[in-house]
Amino acid sequence: MIAMIASKMSNCLDAREIGSLVIEEASRLIKCTSASVMLYNQHDNSFEIIAAKGTAERIGSLKLAANQGIAGYVFSTGNPELVNDATKDPRYIVNEIESYALICAPILTKDRILGVVNISNSESISYTPRDLKLFTAIVTQASRAIENALLHASKLQEERIKNNLERYLLQFSNEYVLI
Repeated sequence: MIAMIASKMSNCLDAREIGSLVIEEASRLIKCTSASVMLYNQHDNSFEIIAAKGTAERIGSLKLAANQGIAGYVFSTGNPELVNDATKDPRYIVNEIESYALICAPILTKDRILGVVNISNSESISYTPRDLKLFTAIVTQASRAIENALLHASKLQEERIKNNLERYLLQFSNEYVLI
């Protein structure tokens, strides 16, 4: 099962699409009413939601501080969390999405944390250690794929900048020769 999920993700070079696959697979295996994949934005120390399902879709455009809440804690420690009564957790941030139970796991690479993935349920359910282990395994597979997608996007951006610079220099040198 995890191998099949990893295969799907490894064939993709778009971080948003991988995020959607993570949510799709996790919510198929673990009951949830909301899920999101959030990447860290170092320029303003926030999370950007790149994929969402359920009630998390309503806050897709909001910037969330990367140092607050349960997600911020998971991001800063690199350790996944299972919280079965989020409303009693002092780290819980009340927002538009009511969560009773949630699981949050970091998107870890070899040398850094790229963000976090959350699933939650607004109903009074209890996630199990097995759910946490399964969710963490899915996110671990996604981490490699997301890192590859981000590296690919960065390489494409570098190529575009290089091509634009070359065109500019060629145009500038042609104008200089004409003078």
